[in-house]
Amino acid sequence: MIQCGTGLFFCVADILHPFSASKETSAYIASRGWQSKPVLADHDVFTTAVSSHLQRPFYNLRGGHENTFFRNPPDRSVSRLKPFLEKYSGGDFLILLTYPPPASLPPGIRLEKTFPAGMVPYEKYYLLTVSPAAFPSPDINSRCLLLRPILREPAAPE
Repeated sequence: MIQCGTGLFFCVADILHPFSASKETSAYIASRGWQSKPVLADHDVFTTAVSSHLQRPFYNLRGGHENTFFRNPPDRSVSRLKPFLEKYSGGDFLILLTYPPPASLPPGIRLEKTFPAGMVPYEKYYLLTVSPAAFPSPDINSRCLLLRPILREPAAPE
């Protein structure tokens, strides 16, 4: 009986004040018609909640693969960007971050929306759109270097 009451309490609490902004983020992506656009996500532990709501995989930078669940990777490097950029060479994709991007973004990359709602510090999302204009050079290495300042380690929770 206690477990039932506790479960009901947290269910109501999540409705009144969401623990995560993942549902709002996925609803926004779907409302814009972007649910089938490629998504480069970082940090996958927390962005998998958004991919689960959309019922599709994201390319998770730290793992270097597409998935809808978290797998603990050994490390993270620019080379993990290469498979994603080779697959989606057109440059029309989304970036989903759990930390704020730099204030100054390269042309063709813009902060579309911030989703600050949620009690879990790392489950606040920053959605960026990337247009083909972001990549003046077709060279994969220069594309990786262009994205590298945006994809950084998140700060410790406040």
